[in-house]
Amino acid sequence: MDSSALQTLTAAFRAWLSARQYSDSTVRNYLVDINKYISFTDDHLLFDESTLKNYFESVSSHPNYPRTLASLKKFFQFALDQKLIEKNSFKSALRSASRTGQACLATTTESLIPSFQTYLESKKKTPATIKNYINDIQQFINWAENQSET
Repeated sequence: MDSSALQTLTAAFRAWLSARQYSDSTVRNYLVDINKYISFTDDHLLFDESTLKNYFESVSSHPNYPRTLASLKKFFQFALDQKLIEKNSFKSALRSASRTGQACLATTTESLIPSFQTYLESKKKTPATIKNYINDIQQFINWAENQSET
């Protein structure tokens, strides 16, 4: 896609959002996010699932990550509505990136629980309190993992 085609695409996305009565600030923020995504991609891979997954991973630690996801979700819905794509690869790319993120989370929680236990011991918490805190955290982690599978 050349730059004029990308400008036409973003203008059409702006019009699509406005027609759905999104606020001016939401439209502006979504366009900022989409332009960042476009800058990240090779133009011909704009709607490619692996490109999208790589982008998710590159911005996942940014404070505006939830907004970025919302922006991309709407952009891919727009592309589907306009028949620019046949399949919305946003959902499958997000699921794939989430599985990768869960592997990182598992590694992190494995190291955090012993650190938290050491912290509690340094604060002179009783063994029963420490055991209960660790048990509660583990139950929450198990619950969260089950929620992400459904």
